[in-house]
Amino acid sequence: MGSLPVTPQVNGVIVDPRNPKNVFAAGPAGIFQSSDGGLTWDARANGLTPATFAALTLNPQEPDTLFAMTREGVLYRSDDSARNWQAVKTNSP
Repeated sequence: MGSLPVTPQVNGVIVDPRNPKNVFAAGPAGIFQSSDGGLTWDARANGLTPATFAALTLNPQEPDTLFAMTREGVLYRSDDSARNWQAVKTNSP
């Protein structure tokens, strides 16, 4: 198990409505998941490029689907509880 960076800035926190011990956090260090209510954390970066994540949300009808937005305007989507990510919108023309 890992942990959040020593001086984490968190820009978004999501709690899985089906299991309150399953928590996601996003910020300048990336996206992290805790399955024990925040005691330990693991980075969830598969498919992400290094960025500052400004927002994080999930689909309340399908809680395995999460969305993360970077400050640069890139929207990422995960359909498997943050295990894998794909860019769905970029800020480029």
